[in-house]
Amino acid sequence: MDAVKFGSSIAMKIMAFQGEISAVATALLAAYASYASIQRWRTATFLHIVNVSLNFLEPDPKNEGQEMLFFRTLLERPLPDVVLSKQGQSVLSKCAESTASGQPLLPLTESDAGRLKILTINQLSSLFATGWLNKALGLPVVVRTFVFAWCNEVDPRKTMRMTKLRLMLVEVEALRRVREMALQGQRAAPEFPQAELRFDTMVSIAAAHFQDPKLMGGFRLEPYWAPTVDFALPQT
Repeated sequence: MDAVKFGSSIAMKIMAFQGEISAVATALLAAYASYASIQRWRTATFLHIVNVSLNFLEPDPKNEGQEMLFFRTLLERPLPDVVLSKQGQSVLSKCAESTASGQPLLPLTESDAGRLKILTINQLSSLFATGWLNKALGLPVVVRTFVFAWCNEVDPRKTMRMTKLRLMLVEVEALRRVREMALQGQRAAPEFPQAELRFDTMVSIAAAHFQDPKLMGGFRLEPYWAPTVDFALPQT
């Protein structure tokens, strides 16, 4: 009988010890998750988030005769909601870690770029579905060609608050103007001073799309990193 009580006591102690270990493990995991979240916030790294932005030039309201770079978010979603393929998600995440200061474009292989181009156009087309429906019905629309590029900007000055996986859109003619300005040593001031890096990103996209070695900064920039897509917009 004493042996049974002793065995029972040992079992209860073991169970209690296991419970304590489980509680400690849970607390450690929670602490690590909290630490990781704080570190992501401090380093402003949210590469699981995709920000789709429209970038365009407008006359600078403060400086006559000069241009200003504007950008507006069209969409911001978790990566799996934008790229459904797990393989595509993995490719983008790995390439995002390979960008550098002065080279923000994701260094995709040609085959990966081709597959992602199709996935990306499918997503972007949904933003402009009304325009294409109007065109199919014979209603007046305006069709424009845009360049798009997957980017992860690296700013050594830490002047940009967020570092997300970015899908940037810029109309071809606007990008051509960016190229002209860069070749002449000119810059378009950003709408928000803390986003000064954005014009440099536009220059990199222009260098890749137009294959201009003068603007590549010593980096290899492939044309398939900055392909095009046509958008149809209802004409008012």
